[in-house]
Amino acid sequence: MTDKETQAQSSETGSQEENVSQIVRDIVRGGGEISSRIARLFKDKMDKGTKRLDELVSAALSGAQEGLDNSMTADKAKTIKQVVDGIESAVTSAANSTKFAIEEAKSRGNKFVEEDVVALKASLGDLEKEFINSISSFTSKTSQEIGDQLRDIVDHAKRSGTSIRGPVEESLKALISNPGATITEGTAVALQSAGGLLQRLGESLLSKTSTKTD
Repeated sequence: MTDKETQAQSSETGSQEENVSQIVRDIVRGGGEISSRIARLFKDKMDKGTKRLDELVSAALSGAQEGLDNSMTADKAKTIKQVVDGIESAVTSAANSTKFAIEEAKSRGNKFVEEDVVALKASLGDLEKEFINSISSFTSKTSQEIGDQLRDIVDHAKRSGTSIRGPVEESLKALISNPGATITEGTAVALQSAGGLLQRLGESLLSKTSTKTD
């Protein structure tokens, strides 16, 4: 690993005051395994649940653009693709965590009340769409070259889908086949930690179970 890569990687676990844009800028400038480092960064930020996915995507793409503006790389399209791939990988990981949490609840015989199923369906069902729309909305904020590359990525995602779709669909199937009773504290905690994207829902469900046991 080069000195630049080491410096970029260390910034990913630095002060919480460092914003996503600055960290992604440094990752892009450092080069190397961009996709995997972006994925780790996004997983960390989503786990904390302090920002919406569209805010994180916009910040990351802004940082990537700044990094490329000060980079000697000849293949900007490849670099942007690596950044987007890293984001998609992190969101897919979060969706998989949610799927496993739901399947674990089902295997234990736990079920979800109707209002929880509705909330989960809404959160999961919009996940891929939110990811694609977040990228699409940035195309008008960047250079022609980067905007064209992002539009190509968005068009391909709309035609062929993303890796996010599989675990989302499996999660929804598990929910549909598991309606009815109440949710346990263990399941609520699992959802709360499922990649951060469903953190607020998990907190809400955990609150319900706590109220029931008081």
